[in-house]
Amino acid sequence: TGSLGERLALRASAAAYSGIRDAMIRITRDKEFGAVTQNYNFSIDNESSVAVSVGRTIDSFQGAYIYTVTAVGTVSNRQRRLQAVLIVRDVSGYVQLQSLTEIPAT
Repeated sequence: TGSLGERLALRASAAAYSGIRDAMIRITRDKEFGAVTQNYNFSIDNESSVAVSVGRTIDSFQGAYIYTVTAVGTVSNRQRRLQAVLIVRDVSGYVQLQSLTEIPAT
């Protein structure tokens, strides 16, 4: 049962990471995505699901948008929560991942 728990936790982490990547793709395609907090969910397979929340602030000093993306991957009874901070340049549209951290589930 120990290795099963590890596998489920690893799959939940992978699901959360896929939520971060999905949000990055959406932001790359549409710079206005997240101007108002966006929440969405999707399923990966019959057992894995992801809940994603995207918010944006404007840093006029740097000429950039700062996106905060939180993704919660759930597999069976395991959850993993990742939070990413993205910097998107106002003029060029360049998207940079500034940080990616795992935060404790509440």
